[in-house]
Amino acid sequence: MPEPQVKPVQEDSRGIVHPAAAHTVFSLDRFPPTDGPARFVDRYWISTWRLPPGVRHEQQVLAHPVVNMVFEADGAIVKG
Repeated sequence: MPEPQVKPVQEDSRGIVHPAAAHTVFSLDRFPPTDGPARFVDRYWISTWRLPPGVRHEQQVLAHPVVNMVFEADGAIVKG
């Protein structure tokens, strides 16, 4: 199986609406899957938000035919 290619967001921002504006308030790091889940997982990603207290930002994304699993300190959700 070929090595998965995970490009940085600056090179591949598919699905992110208005990526230049979005990257002023968050960063998105992507990582390739290990061999085991690579058959089912395209990439892992972590978003880190930089918002001052009381400031909100609503980010729109275009859905791909995928399943997303989101893990946060208070729980997890699966959508797709």
